[in-house]
Amino acid sequence: MPSEFIHDHKRPTLKEEVIDVDKRILSLLLRRYNLISHMRGKRGHLVPNEEKTLREAWQAEAMRFSADPRLSSDLFSLLQDLRFYAKPKDGESHETKTSGFTLAPSQKAVDISVTIPFSFWHTHAYLTLAAFSGQPLTLTHTLLNDHERALLRILTDLGGRLSTHDDTISLAGGRPCETKDISLHLGGHFDTFALLAGQYLVRPSRVRFTAEGSLKTAQISAISHFLPTLGARMSFVVPKSSSFPIRLECSGDLKEQIVLPDNIPASFVRGLLLALPFAEKKHSVNLTAHPERASILEECLPILEECGATVYESAEGIIESVPGDLRIPETPHLPCEKSIACSLFAFPLLLTGKVSLKGMFPSDSLSRDALAVLLDLGLSVQETKEAIPPLVSAEVRKMPHEAICQHLPGHLLKDSSLAPILAGILAAMALSGKKTTVPGDLETAGGEFFSLLGLQITEEGILKPEEEDERKQTLWNAPSPFWALALAIAACGRKQQVLKLGNPGIITELWPRFWGVYNALPLVTAKKPEEAGETQPRRRRVLTNVDAVIPRMPDEE
Repeated sequence: MPSEFIHDHKRPTLKEEVIDVDKRILSLLLRRYNLISHMRGKRGHLVPNEEKTLREAWQAEAMRFSADPRLSSDLFSLLQDLRFYAKPKDGESHETKTSGFTLAPSQKAVDISVTIPFSFWHTHAYLTLAAFSGQPLTLTHTLLNDHERALLRILTDLGGRLSTHDDTISLAGGRPCETKDISLHLGGHFDTFALLAGQYLVRPSRVRFTAEGSLKTAQISAISHFLPTLGARMSFVVPKSSSFPIRLECSGDLKEQIVLPDNIPASFVRGLLLALPFAEKKHSVNLTAHPERASILEECLPILEECGATVYESAEGIIESVPGDLRIPETPHLPCEKSIACSLFAFPLLLTGKVSLKGMFPSDSLSRDALAVLLDLGLSVQETKEAIPPLVSAEVRKMPHEAICQHLPGHLLKDSSLAPILAGILAAMALSGKKTTVPGDLETAGGEFFSLLGLQITEEGILKPEEEDERKQTLWNAPSPFWALALAIAACGRKQQVLKLGNPGIITELWPRFWGVYNALPLVTAKKPEEAGETQPRRRRVLTNVDAVIPRMPDEE
């Protein structure tokens, strides 16, 4: 038989075989999702024994292939939270069903005037300190996103008396929160866990923590190994797991000399430092080995000092904390959320115009370095700290011809919130035809993002569109709110290319008001104040310590 008939079918390449395997995996995932949906039924969740059986069966099978905890534990958690789009109707294509949210800001000079929300971290910190010290607190202009609401629910469960109105959070004083032996659902942010864990560690207590989203698979084995030095222990509810849900048992008897290893997450260290004033004795914390020592002290010491804590740096990296009563400012004015401020500064930089933000720009080195980069790219910024509230205004009258960004501070490029925003700004400049230079570290962090937009980086570090890019439409599911912000910013530089975000709701997890601002471009104004002569009073929630006494009704005649 001639050889051309024997080899008439070309053997698929390894890349093609992997693509085929991925298709079969997705088909099996869809089948699994449908079966799990039937098991959930009207309850909306699995019976605990059923989920336990599925998990144990999965782990037993996974251990036959690998001892990697990401396969035996984390992947199962992700599969349980997996969601699929509904099946398209007749005559409706899959692309129509998943069309996404089109990003098409007006290509005109912007005029933005808004009140910028308080920093997420500072809001969490002040709420926790005030709640556990039993002092009143009112925070205006908060993000009030899902993560902040999760903390409010927890503090309410622990005895705090909280209420919200618009973007204001009020905490009634008089009764401090207690470290109760209950199950607390953290939501999806690590800072919530860190602040609450710190409060439990300084008291004899125990608690169960559950989580959701990316926090559900966060690796906390390093913390688990460190906790015995703090007189506490952590046990994982799921066998052979290294993440949530967990049980935490604390003796409240911390060593007077605490030495922190370099692998403990910075958020956990911050939570511990903010909890030490509630301890019964003086503690010394050695941070000399921690790689993020400078940023930790920059974010914690000013808060503790403003709240009246006796805390100081006795030597470089050595923190002394003396227990004592705190004095929480009742209406503190906190720094604004840096990622949102930098995102709004991007619009005049890319479209010209001006932006006025009512709020205090953060003074930490990371935020200041980010602002310095925007200044180098052509932004003109003026801060008025004397005004109440403080005002930060930025303006660009003439579009810069090029964006030279060859050197950036390393900690800025490693920041998960600011690095994506910088990548979005540079991508927009490159898409609009400007000569744009990017540093190598940012190429590593945003390589997939740049490739998605049809941009390539030359050997000289120049970011430019590919010569023949047939992709006229880009649909992308952002992995985090900050990368979604990056795509929204990059859309300012589009020409023929249509950019679509497949998961626009991920940004509202950070700032619920973002799309209202974005869709109103180029002219965005702050909310109008309430009319002074409003006749219909608002309903208010009244908090009191007095027990209600129901009067006895007279007997009917």
